Amino acid sequence: MEVVVMRNVLIIGDSYVDADFFDANTRWFHIGKEPPTLELTACRRLCLAAKFDVEQYDKKLLEIFLFCNEIMFEFGRIDYVIANTEYSILCGAAVRDHYGISGRRLGDVVVFRNKFLMKSALAQQAEVATSRFVGGERLATKGMIAVSEVFTSSDYPLVLKAASQAGSRHVYVTQDAMELEQKMHELQVLGVEYLVEQFVDAPVIHIDGVCRQGELLFVCASRYLDDCYAWQHEKVAMSSVLIDEPSLQKAIVQFTQRTLSSLNARDLVFHLEAFLLSDQRLVFLEISSRPGGAAIVPCIKSIYGVDLLEENFRVEVEAPSVLSSSGFLGAHVSKSGGWIVLALPETSWCEVLSVQGAPPLGEHVTWRKIVAAGTRFNKEYFEDPAVGMFVVRHDSAEQVEVSIQQIKADFSIEVLRLEQSI
Repeated sequence: MEVVVMRNVLIIGDSYVDADFFDANTRWFHIGKEPPTLELTACRRLCLAAKFDVEQYDKKLLEIFLFCNEIMFEFGRIDYVIANTEYSILCGAAVRDHYGISGRRLGDVVVFRNKFLMKSALAQQAEVATSRFVGGERLATKGMIAVSEVFTSSDYPLVLKAASQAGSRHVYVTQDAMELEQKMHELQVLGVEYLVEQFVDAPVIHIDGVCRQGELLFVCASRYLDDCYAWQHEKVAMSSVLIDEPSLQKAIVQFTQRTLSSLNARDLVFHLEAFLLSDQRLVFLEISSRPGGAAIVPCIKSIYGVDLLEENFRVEVEAPSVLSSSGFLGAHVSKSGGWIVLALPETSWCEVLSVQGAPPLGEHVTWRKIVAAGTRFNKEYFEDPAVGMFVVRHDSAEQVEVSIQQIKADFSIEVLRLEQSI
């Protein structure tokens, strides 16, 4: 008689899962608010309230460990931990460390979650340019004295940012020492670790790719038209256009290879951001060990045929890459592309009544996702939602930018503030 061995899979948050990787003899367990839609045997859930905080799971590690203990007592060891979003990467690695589960450990991911640690590692290696900064224990204990040891009054504006958040949350451009000290105090009250860095007045690009066994397998890059800071602080559309200048592509590949090498990167899908100076030199901004957000994933899939979510999942389960393109490393792509994501301007509890000006799918709009009428947002907290997402494809980056600006001009949304209708 054949003995059926059940595998136990723990999924944290809204991590991407390729259900085809697992067979019917799989139990899954979920930590978070909404469980994934999987045709697998659902066993247990630990429901943690969703919050607008990238560190929400990290702060609940004791609760999560107790949940894992219950799983292992009743069902046996956990075979896989799927934790591949910015919210869950560090927590997932901590679970693997604690229980000896195969996959990425804290030593593999922590430098890609903490901006002070990543910049410190790059500064030590001195292979990649990065802006001046101060943080860690030195800033935590000495405060403005530590700032004055690195910067002078003529260096303002200075950037204050949370060390382990994302999406430009808790990022402030301060104009003088008084404003900086005030914002530092606000973050201290919130219990947020932070760093202070030099302001760089230059456009930002994002570089997205795949690294396996220390080798860069795929990379491409785009120039932000409006970046994450503008989205977070001005509630404007976020967008970018693929870079199609060969000389800049070559510089980006070299910069990326030096960055990954300096951080001892082995197996990861990454989202790297850098400042592009007027002489085409690149200055490191930050990096994360997961696919980029917004509409970066569908854009790359549309242009290059590469599914970064699938590649990221395969890193999690230690399966080989299935890449079909190397991007800037050598594959010839005859078209350019880009994306735009439109923000919900309303921050209170509201319901979407209608959407106007959304372009249809066609030759140039290759992917889109639009919020449905009747959808409600912000009941418990501001959810920072995207209400329209579009991927655009043209022969040149210039044409892509024209299309993106047209979508930005035409798109609008009508909402009802619910507290006013009660």
